[in-house]
Amino acid sequence: MRINVALLSGRTASLHVESEALVQELRREAERELGCRGCAAKAQSCRLFQWRSDLRSKNSSCSGNCRRGDAVPRYGLVYDAGGPLCNRWSRVLVVVTEEGNLRTWWGTYWGRNRGRGYQPPLQDVRQVASTSRAVAVVHADGRVTSFGSRDHGASCKKVEERLVDVEKIAATSGAFAAICRDGSVVTWGRPQCGANSISVRSQLREIVEVCGTANAFAARRADGAVVSWGFAGYGGNIPPEVTEVRDAQELCSTAHTFAMRKADGTVLTWGHGLDVSHVQDQLQNVQALCGTSSAFAALRADGTVVSWGDSRMGGCSASVQDQLWGIQQLTATSRAFAALRSDSQVVCWGDPACGGDASSME
Repeated sequence: MRINVALLSGRTASLHVESEALVQELRREAERELGCRGCAAKAQSCRLFQWRSDLRSKNSSCSGNCRRGDAVPRYGLVYDAGGPLCNRWSRVLVVVTEEGNLRTWWGTYWGRNRGRGYQPPLQDVRQVASTSRAVAVVHADGRVTSFGSRDHGASCKKVEERLVDVEKIAATSGAFAAICRDGSVVTWGRPQCGANSISVRSQLREIVEVCGTANAFAARRADGAVVSWGFAGYGGNIPPEVTEVRDAQELCSTAHTFAMRKADGTVLTWGHGLDVSHVQDQLQNVQALCGTSSAFAALRADGTVVSWGDSRMGGCSASVQDQLWGIQQLTATSRAFAALRSDSQVVCWGDPACGGDASSME
């Protein structure tokens, strides 16, 4: 398999990757070839679904899908036509070939021998999501296959009969939630991570979006209402002001907190920490939300950005605020943000070790 590796300047190197290679080996080879630290990868002959953003961290993963040729930042996420991938907890690179076959590389967290060259016999793959130690795959016919650690969602046998016509799938650190064609939601994995949705099952109807923190899920219904479940300290309990909402347009999350964008462009948050009061009056005409592990960024209609949360993880964009104009798209790693400007320039802030400093890029 051949993968292109690129700097933000657009300079690329074409690398041949053996099926037995580990993700970090690909990273080291890319850095050697380009003579720098920190690269972005993009698929030439396959579609990348997941990328281990930071193999050293315990707080990163990806879930979702992207088109062939989309960029995959070294410490970042992938954006496709439908929105951002969510970087949180897992340690696996998943590649789906043009034929829909799936190949995985596990990080060293799983052990070198345990993870090398593992390739489940999966075909016609449409979407992939991951917890910290398991992967779930949605097939073109709506079936779901999961593998990895049983304690983190690898076994879906208890709900297998309900996993029919699945369209989308989301994950926390230890549980999966699948949206079926009829708008219902099926959950499995660790109960303390959001797998137990019995208390809200009657409310999980006409669901169009599901989002996860580390240990809780939130779901948006077609009527604009929001339902959440899981560990209370991670957003599993919705406050009254959110329960009353009927015009939710988007959900976003950090490790402990959910954020919701309303139809009028305002934002509400719930969960643990990330006080939004000091920027609440700036959160007007918001068009999109993005989150790291402990910070949010909001893209406004005028192309400016408002961020809040842990300053070490992108919660303070003061150092680059004068560069945040004409922003068209936001993406994030577990500890940093990147914004794409209308002049094709990229502005980064947050933890320098996780993508917050692009000064070394060409």
